[in-house]
Amino acid sequence: MSESSDVGSDYGPDEKVVEFFVMPSRALKTLRKELDRLIDTEASATVLFRHGYISGYDLGNKLGVRMELERIEAELPNIWAEVGLGRIAGVRREAERITVIVRESPEVRASKAVPYCDFTRGYLTGLVSVLTSRRHMGKEYECASQNGDRCVFVLSPVGGDHNET
Repeated sequence: MSESSDVGSDYGPDEKVVEFFVMPSRALKTLRKELDRLIDTEASATVLFRHGYISGYDLGNKLGVRMELERIEAELPNIWAEVGLGRIAGVRREAERITVIVRESPEVRASKAVPYCDFTRGYLTGLVSVLTSRRHMGKEYECASQNGDRCVFVLSPVGGDHNET
């Protein structure tokens, strides 16, 4: 199953109201454990990514803000501060790729040996896709669950606008 196929197609600008709620970080960790138990780890990573993407996509639409890629470095940390999925400690843009460093991610679980923050990766990807009006794909290259103190995500454009997700 491709993570980018039709993500968000049921959650586009046609919806009039986007509601949000607060979820404790323990609930997100428990959800991951249950998904890993009920389906395999790869499938649970895909489900969490897709739901994170939808959440970021919806927030971006609710904000109604669009920006050039050049503004992402300055604006993304301010927007992300309200999300509750950690703290952005740095954003770097190289051509069209965006590297985001997140600290204090509630998704991190120290016992994991592989990058783990699939919901956060999806959320960032969906949010940036809407903000820039260009679909992106995100990959986690470094995770605090691997005995580090940060998670490093790289977001790259994949063609098309955000409405094609």
